[in-house]
Amino acid sequence: MKSTAVFTNTIAPQLMLWLNQHAKKTRRTRRSILEFALNRYRDEVKRQHYQESFQRAAKDPEMQGLADQGLSDYLDQLSSL
Repeated sequence: MKSTAVFTNTIAPQLMLWLNQHAKKTRRTRRSILEFALNRYRDEVKRQHYQESFQRAAKDPEMQGLADQGLSDYLDQLSSL
């Protein structure tokens, strides 16, 4: 698999101006700034998916039963100490 890929797209002129200015000011490449931003966005999307999945699980009676059973087992273990 290639280590890089070519990506061509359009961007709002104001964002391009900011990107160029920020890259120059921070002595970073535009590519590194965009890769950083995309990685952060990808991580945020993953967090949202996890949150949605936990919210669905919280509404599932079977999952609630498993959680209650696990908590009961944990309390029994603490009591035996």
